[in-house]
Amino acid sequence: MFTEDSNQASVYFQLGKDQEQEGNIEEAIASYLEAVKLSLGNLYYCQGLSEALIKINQPHHWEQAITIYRRIISENPNSIWGIYFLGFSLQNTQQFEAACQAYQNAISINPDFFWAYFSLGNCAKEMQQWEEAIIAYQRALELNPGYTSLNSDIAEAYYQLGKKYIEQNQLEEAAQCYQKALEKQHYQKLAYYDLQEMIAKGFYELGLQNAETGKLSEGIKCFENVSLMQTKGNIYDHIWRGLNSLGFLDETSFYCEIDIRREAVEAYFANTSTYRIISLWDVKADDKEYLKQLGLSITNLEIISKDNIFLEDIYINHFSSAKTQLKRKVARNPQYIAEWFEHTGMYLEQSIIETGYVYSVCPISGRIIRSNQSFFVFPSFFYRFVGDEVFYLLVGEWCNARYCVYFPRWDLIIKFYNAPYTSYHTINSFKAYSVTNWQTFKSYISTPKKQVAPIIGDLFNNLTHYLWDLAGFQYLDDNNLLDKVDKVLVGPYDFFNLGDVFPEIGKDKIEVFDNSINLYQSIVENNYCAVKLVECFIQEKLADRIYQASLKKCSKLFLEEVEQSTQNFPVLWITIRSSRRIWTSQVQGIANIIKKLSVDFPNLSIIFDGWSRTEKSSKNDEVSIASEIAMMEQIIAMIPPEINTHNAIGRMTYEKAVWVHAIDLHISSLGAGMCFTVWLVNKPGVAHGNTFFTQAETHQGTAFPSCRENATEPLVSLPLDKITDEDNSFWGTRNYDCDWNAIYDEVVKIINGLSKKDKKTGIN
Repeated sequence: MFTEDSNQASVYFQLGKDQEQEGNIEEAIASYLEAVKLSLGNLYYCQGLSEALIKINQPHHWEQAITIYRRIISENPNSIWGIYFLGFSLQNTQQFEAACQAYQNAISINPDFFWAYFSLGNCAKEMQQWEEAIIAYQRALELNPGYTSLNSDIAEAYYQLGKKYIEQNQLEEAAQCYQKALEKQHYQKLAYYDLQEMIAKGFYELGLQNAETGKLSEGIKCFENVSLMQTKGNIYDHIWRGLNSLGFLDETSFYCEIDIRREAVEAYFANTSTYRIISLWDVKADDKEYLKQLGLSITNLEIISKDNIFLEDIYINHFSSAKTQLKRKVARNPQYIAEWFEHTGMYLEQSIIETGYVYSVCPISGRIIRSNQSFFVFPSFFYRFVGDEVFYLLVGEWCNARYCVYFPRWDLIIKFYNAPYTSYHTINSFKAYSVTNWQTFKSYISTPKKQVAPIIGDLFNNLTHYLWDLAGFQYLDDNNLLDKVDKVLVGPYDFFNLGDVFPEIGKDKIEVFDNSINLYQSIVENNYCAVKLVECFIQEKLADRIYQASLKKCSKLFLEEVEQSTQNFPVLWITIRSSRRIWTSQVQGIANIIKKLSVDFPNLSIIFDGWSRTEKSSKNDEVSIASEIAMMEQIIAMIPPEINTHNAIGRMTYEKAVWVHAIDLHISSLGAGMCFTVWLVNKPGVAHGNTFFTQAETHQGTAFPSCRENATEPLVSLPLDKITDEDNSFWGTRNYDCDWNAIYDEVVKIINGLSKKDKKTGIN
């Protein structure tokens, strides 16, 4: 019988990490095995063990892990991570049927367990059980849509299943499988063409075989299947061109009667569209000549890219007999400075709110034009203009910037700045949405009157961007413009519930949707002119709005815990992060900081922060919360038991918005976690991140004082020589290690500058 000993487990795990860093993998595995055994299947320790086992990949080591996991499960049948890693270990010893059973057992405990479905699909694939693989992979993709590599796995499974049907002469079933395989492979152009060629070859060969054996009708059907793959593409092109005045759209033709599936359309455009992309900030000689041949003026394009209130006034007054200006009762606070700042859509969005239109100049003639035709495909708004040519102004990115224009006639993209997202992927999706919904699209662009509808909560599952959106609504309120809003479209990432923060909007004006597809359809079906509101500045009045709305939702029991936590000094809020930009040694580092602080500050209290829940929390939220709670428990096991600790991980966002007022200082990872500590309460603290993020954010991001009204509290970031990046991967996800002593030193300086009178007494 195993006896749980979290302290000893932590010691063994740290020993294993040290041994692994020294290259002693065998010894590290032995230590990790002890850690797993003593923790009774702690997720963090199981992960460490599996990573080490994969490196050396010796069957006897996997068998040792299998033995331990089985013992753990026998004592705790609901140890879901023990069951999962048992399956993972069995899978790595080619015991696929037993592994599948383990994954099924894990799923029976948690039907939304992404990793169990993912690994179950891999096992089924190894056993060539293609139907089972497809079911498992598709469920995994439903649970984690961001795991897009699963599309390739699903495509392969459909292709193999199609081959199986061909061998059984089940042509219709084979054709359906091949079509689905092509749809799932659409982001990989070469793979798509290879797959298409293999499918065509298979149908041709089977057709000849059928003809040779006297089954002529079956042979003809095989050849027709190949032809149909090509014909549908012509239909999609015909509709797309018709929607953009590039050809006549005959609604009575065969082309407009076919059943259209969005996935098939997107697959087609992703693999047949060839875009020319020109960077406006670096126009090459051949690009200039090309633009000249098309009649596109670089000067006009530069004007289109600008966001300027005086330019908006010129646009608006071109269509107004009476002199009109955008409201300026309260000025904008454009403090988020970056290369694309002059392209942000702050005044574009205000024009839509006040006038119902977005404005531009024709890139060919230069005449002023306007539009109230908007479409949304994550993460961008498409504003459709009819000048000398139909073109789309794309607005999106993190700060709602004007980032490119797109011309359907030439499949030409002109980028205004070096946007982090690739435009053509979004355009392919937009084409697919529009062709699939071509009738409502056509009706929408033919309807002159539109309702103004701001969007909030759909673009990013990120608290930082959500608060910028709320600040946009605050700007409208400051300028007496909220009554100009006809509808508000609220997505799944409504962290604080817009209707609670701005009750004056009214529930009858709020429309809720679950995904981008439903949003696109709602816009075109209800004739909305949609817009995202952004203001990169948090005022005191907005922070207080959020606090007061949050306080009303908190239970008495929770408020008692908050009050209790204020009795200590200092109260330190520490953020744990389990995904993207992870401090790799944070468990040990945070434990070391707390232990050392407790020597000089024995009345210390710790509030552990991490992933939050909202009123619409997702299954992915629960995975992050479980991971971070496991890390917190490891830290607690390593610090003196008399230290007062509280858990805010997994708390509702409105609870955190109240609780954070009770703290004295914080240790945070650079990013959204500081929204609570810096933007909502403006508390002093120490922030850490990878080198790139540290350089960028401390100058222009959430840590920059100008982003917060009355920002007087210092925020300390680590010197770059105290940070070691894990690799040279994308800065937005790159992990790092840092010197915990450097964090400790800065925390002590802040505490010594505080006094108990600085604390907020009570919750009011």
